[in-house]
Amino acid sequence: MSMNFKILGTQQTFEVDEPGYTGTFTLNDGGSCAGVVTYTPSSGPGPALTITVTAVSGGACTITATDSYGQTAPESITVN
Repeated sequence: MSMNFKILGTQQTFEVDEPGYTGTFTLNDGGSCAGVVTYTPSSGPGPALTITVTAVSGGACTITATDSYGQTAPESITVN
């Protein structure tokens, strides 16, 4: 999955979806998104979680959602 921003301050959303999953998704960017985007929430319940991302400045980063079983779903983000 990926998203691309062309205008600073704009928002986009992406969804983490795991049918039947009732645990918590945890999001982590490893510090790569600092100064590039902000996002909320940083965690939330399954089976589906919508994350709102706001472009802050140019750059690229990856937000990874992890379930309680260690399965991951990365979202690559580019701000031009």
